[in-house]
Amino acid sequence: MNTKKKYRLVTQPGEWACGVACVASALGISYSDALRRLEKHKGSKVSDRPRGLELDPIIRVMTDAGVLITEQTKYRQWPPGTIAFLSEDWGRYKGGGHYLLRCPNGWMDSWVNFPDTPRRSAYRESLPRGTRLQVALVPETSPDGPLETGSRQTHVQGQDQTLQST
Repeated sequence: MNTKKKYRLVTQPGEWACGVACVASALGISYSDALRRLEKHKGSKVSDRPRGLELDPIIRVMTDAGVLITEQTKYRQWPPGTIAFLSEDWGRYKGGGHYLLRCPNGWMDSWVNFPDTPRRSAYRESLPRGTRLQVALVPETSPDGPLETGSRQTHVQGQDQTLQST
C-alpha cells in the first residue's frame, strides 16, 4: 500500500460514489481500483439499483485488504479509517445517505458542497450538522497490524444518533 495516498482527499465523480471515494482513501488505492473491487462484491455497477453501496461490499473489500471491521451505531470518537454512513432516512442526505471517512486530520468528505456541482472534497472538523449517524464501520485492524483503540462493540441495533456538531 502506498501510505502517501492513504487518507487523501478523493472527490467523488458521480452522485452515488461517496463509498467508493472513502474506500479508495482508507486503503490508499486508486479510485478506479476501489470501484472495481466494490462492484465485484456488489455484483453490479455502483450506479445500478439499488444505487450506491450497501455496507456489505465495503466491509468485504476492507476485510479482503486485511482490515477487520465492526459496526457501531452509537456516536463516539472513532479512529482513523472509520467510515461513517449518515442516515438516508432523515436530514441533509435524505433519500441517499452519505459516507465520510475519519482521517487523522478530520473527516474526508468526498462531496463537501453537496448538492452543488462541480463536486469538491475537503476535510471537515466533525460530521455535518443536521445529520444522523446510521452506522459507523470501525476498523479493528489495519494492513499494518492491530489498532490500539480499546475494545469495540459489535453491531448493535438501535436508534440513529442525531449529530449536533458543525
